[in-house]
Formats: sequence, C-alpha cells, structure tokens
Amino acid sequence: MRRACLALAAVALAAPALAEKPPVVLAPQGDWEILIEDESCIAARLFEGDGEPHLFKLEQFGPSGAVSMSAFGPAFRPFINLQPTELRFREGQRLHKSNPFTAVLPGFDKGIVYGSVTPNWDELAELAAAGTPATKQPVELDVETGRKIAFVGFQQGGRPEVRIATGSMEGVFQSLNGCTYALLEKWGLDTVRLRSALRSPALINSKKTWGELRKAYRSNAQQGERGVIVLRATISENGTMESCALIDTATSGNLAPAICEVIGKAQFAPAIDASGQPFRALYIRTLKFQTS
Repeated sequence: MRRACLALAAVALAAPALAEKPPVVLAPQGDWEILIEDESCIAARLFEGDGEPHLFKLEQFGPSGAVSMSAFGPAFRPFINLQPTELRFREGQRLHKSNPFTAVLPGFDKGIVYGSVTPNWDELAELAAAGTPATKQPVELDVETGRKIAFVGFQQGGRPEVRIATGSMEGVFQSLNGCTYALLEKWGLDTVRLRSALRSPALINSKKTWGELRKAYRSNAQQGERGVIVLRATISENGTMESCALIDTATSGNLAPAICEVIGKAQFAPAIDASGQPFRALYIRTLKFQTS
C-alpha cells in the first residue's frame, strides 16, 4: 500500500502545471489624440475587444513625472472597486500593486481609474533599494520609459489580464510634457526654472495638514462620494499659497472651498531653482476619497 502511494505521488509531481489564462487583448483603433483643455492635457485612444469599443486615457494637470490613467469598456466589467490590482507596461516588469477605483463612463461601460501612476516605478524602486534614490522629484514624464512600454496590463484576482496593446508611448509622453509646460506658461509660471529645479514646493507641517484635509473632506463630501480629485495650488517664493483649485472632480460644491481653506493655512517650503533661489511654482497632489 505504501508503494502505491509513492507511485501516485510521483505521477502528481510529474504532471505539467496548469497553463496561465491568456490575456484579454484590446487592439488599437485609430491614432492617439492629444487634447489641450483649460486645466489639463489629455492623451486618448480607442481600442477594440470582441468587437466593442474601449477608451484608454492619460491626463496631467501640470508638469509631473506621474500621470492619471483610466480605461473603460466591457472588458473591465469584472473589476471590483478598490480591490488589489496589478499593473505593468511590459513583460517582466516589476508589478505595480494598488487598489484603483472603478467607475462608469457613458458610452464606454465600466472602467478602472488610477489617480496617479509613475510609469518608471520599477526603476525608482531599484534605485531606492540600492541606496541611491532620485535626487529630486521628476517634473516631466520619462520619455525613455515611454519608449519601452509595450502594453498596459491590468490584472485583478485570478481573472485573465486585460492588456491594452498601446505599443511604445514615447511620442505620447513627449506630447504631454510639451502640453503641460504650455499650461504653465499660460498660468504665468517659469518653465525654465522648473525644468532644472532642485526642489518642488513641499509641505512643512504635512502630518497636521493631511489630518485637517481628512476632516474637511468628511465634513463636506456628500454621502457615498468616491473617486479621485486633483489639488493644484500656486505656492509663492515665500512659501505661501497664492491660488488653489480642485480639478476634474464631480464632488459637491462645498468640498473645494473647504480643502483650499486648509491648504491656505498650511506652511510650505518653496520651490528652489538650480541656483538655489526660491521661486513660484505649482503644488499638485492627487487625492483618493470615499465616503461610506
């Protein structure tokens, strides 16, 4: 009897592993469109899966090394709100793990929304692990990272990966960088100093300020609201707030004044240019929120 058990075990060990489920691939339909809005720059493209349209969109609200990202269409119906999801831009890339929101876009069905993604997260993590983190905050999308992108893959749970076949996004990243610098000039800010800045504006009393922001949100948001809002403030060379706005949000009208009031009382270390001098610059943060 013992001999039979050993034989069965040997057969089990020799059996091939189950093949991974192939990805659901969304093929491109048409070219990229770069849209210059009053408050943001958008790169959008249509994709097709099982004969149905899907929309993939990147959006920036000022020069940054990160980008807001969303994708909508029937392939995303199985995705669950705020559940662990893995993101990658090419085979073998270290996975970016987060809990994105889901939403519905009329005309395109359900979708998945990331408030802020730094496309070269894996390279930055390797630098930090080696003890050589980036010396300053990126002020634009890394074009070389865009060149290496092969697709955008989303996987949640044991379901097949949904893979958007974007190919290289080098040109898209270049266009978004140029667009956001144009916005900066439109707002009367110095793009030359920003490109070589040693430091962007930074909160000094960040723990206290984020606590006050949470209180302001809980007091003013509508019941059941959820999503992503972008906080954009202009910080003077003295570290004080000159202007503030909440952008791209469907929240209640009471939320923007409440949050901007908190930021107006906060203390900032101003941006520092390449010569070590403070200058006016933008402070941009993406905030995720949900009320129960």
